[in-house]
Parts: sequence; structure tokens; C-alpha cells
Amino acid sequence: MKITNVEAIYVSQKLVRAQCDSGQDALIVKVSTDAGITGIGEVDSAPLAAKAVIEGPFSHTISTGLKHLLIGEDPFETERLWHTMYHRTIYSGRRGIGLHAMSGIDLALWDIKGKALGLPVWK
Repeated sequence: MKITNVEAIYVSQKLVRAQCDSGQDALIVKVSTDAGITGIGEVDSAPLAAKAVIEGPFSHTISTGLKHLLIGEDPFETERLWHTMYHRTIYSGRRGIGLHAMSGIDLALWDIKGKALGLPVWK
């Protein structure tokens, strides 16, 4: 099984300025595979910034979008993929929003594993 795409989907509702609620927008991370299995993850903190970290162009070897590091890879290799993302984000940030973007992808990878094995993710 190989990863064929990573999408960062921004969702929001009408902004209510009188209310400070992080539930007004979020980022859904969708990782697709050649086996037809799709994993879903979520990032709640600064969703548009996390979207940029995930979908950034492959224009520079040290600051490429995370999706470009994952396409063609085996989604079952979650630990190796985590380390790949971590080591390749030295320029764009290994803390804060960079780490949040990686976590959203990691959730989606574990969702793929659970669906492929027919088990809940916690197992």
C-alpha cells in the first residue's frame, strides 16, 4: 500500500467576533492510498498555517510541504514517516504549528492502519 495524496481541507463557520472559540475553524487532513483506504486526521490550532505547512510547494529541499515527503510511501511505516517529517522541517519549524501539522498527518496514518486491519486505532 502506498500514499497517493495528502489533502489539507480548511473548514470554517461564520466568524462570531463576540465569541472566542477555537471551534470556529479547523483543518481536516485526508491521506489517500492506492488501496482505496483514506485516513482522516485533524488540526485545530491555526488551521490555515498548518495547511501551508502540509501543502507547501516542493520548491526547496529544506522547506518543502509535508505532503511531498509522503506521496509514494507506505502508510504503515508511521514511526519512520514521523522521523522523516520531523527531520525535514528544520527550516519551517519543529515546534508549534509545524508539529501540529505533523500530528494531523500522523492521526490520518493511524486511521489508515486501523481501517486496513479492521481494528480500532487504540489497539
